[in-house]
Amino acid sequence: MTSDTLALTLYHRGRSNVATRNTSNVTEAFFQFSRAIERDSSFALAWSGLARTAQMAVQRGFAIPGRSPDSLIALALMASQRAVSLDSSATDVWLVRARVMESVEPTSRTAVLNDLRRALAVDSTNGEAWYALGRAREELRDSAGARAAYDKAVKLDPARLELLAWLSLHFLWSGRPAEGMRWADSALAIDPTYELARNAAVQLAIELRDWSLAERHLLAFHRVAQGPDRVVPIAHAARMAAMKGDSETASRLAAGAERLVDSTTLTLHQSVFLAEAFSAARDTARAYRWIAAFSPRDDVHFQLHLHREPSLAWLRDPRYRGLLSP
Repeated sequence: MTSDTLALTLYHRGRSNVATRNTSNVTEAFFQFSRAIERDSSFALAWSGLARTAQMAVQRGFAIPGRSPDSLIALALMASQRAVSLDSSATDVWLVRARVMESVEPTSRTAVLNDLRRALAVDSTNGEAWYALGRAREELRDSAGARAAYDKAVKLDPARLELLAWLSLHFLWSGRPAEGMRWADSALAIDPTYELARNAAVQLAIELRDWSLAERHLLAFHRVAQGPDRVVPIAHAARMAAMKGDSETASRLAAGAERLVDSTTLTLHQSVFLAEAFSAARDTARAYRWIAAFSPRDDVHFQLHLHREPSLAWLRDPRYRGLLSP
């Protein structure tokens, strides 16, 4: 901790901003953590916050003025190591280093799981640590292990937005949309502008074939989606149009989503959801190309989407199965 009250205030503001996962607040958080470190360079949690913010900016495709993606990854790794060296007894420094290692080693979760074990060794009652373990297990496609960790997390930290949203996605991917919708509703009751929960709610409503509910969530999602993620609600709209028999609208929406994307800076979620849009428009060849364009192909989170998204079930066809990692 720090004795500098302004540094502490900046840290808490940064934590609140980065939790929203949207581009403007994440950028603000980056500079708030930086200013906290300027005031107290021994403040471990501020270094940890800076590392998480830099990593999230790269992961989500958010721009930080004056920083390239490569420099942000290097900064995230340095800052996370600095936090650990300053205070290895703080659970948060291990949780953040685990997140940073997701970007440093995107095709593995070995280092991530090791850091999460360290976090839980420090504090086995930390709800965020159990949630992070559940997310890592989910990405390794261990649904039972993920659910067990989520259950512990909910008991310890029932109002954590990211946990509630991931639980809703867990049930989407498990083919239980009604259960998933209850978790999405819980998240949106806390923060109706939370993008991840809106994303889940739209998909769950589509799976339930509740078109009026899907349209309500989709309208809100369009209004809150920022940066590269603006593609995602358009892709869901294309899928919903196709399922309702309007192939012309699905094709128009898919083309509109594609115009928002720069193929040289393609993000993981843009790849996945452009594929959703074009497969909805029955242009499987273009959907395939957008998935094949993402690298590294064996990125654990990318493969989670390819294996679990209902809209990408066609990838199990022998003609396309080469895109799936075992």
